[in-house]
Amino acid sequence: MENIILLKSLSNDDVNVIIISETTSGDDIQKIIDEVKAENEEWQCDDVLDRLPDDCKAYTTWGCTETIYW
Repeated sequence: MENIILLKSLSNDDVNVIIISETTSGDDIQKIIDEVKAENEEWQCDDVLDRLPDDCKAYTTWGCTETIYW
């Protein structure tokens, strides 16, 4: 079973990134985010995405996703 992790913006509550992984958990992703923030005050989303383990596939909302309302 795959893990589906949503990264939401604190400023507007939008989902910015969808991460699908086979083994990496939400807690693992949170640790990566915390490390990136601690290392660089002016971090960017790409800094986090670059550190994701190989089992993760990330889809950004400014990239290749579509929204369907039903």
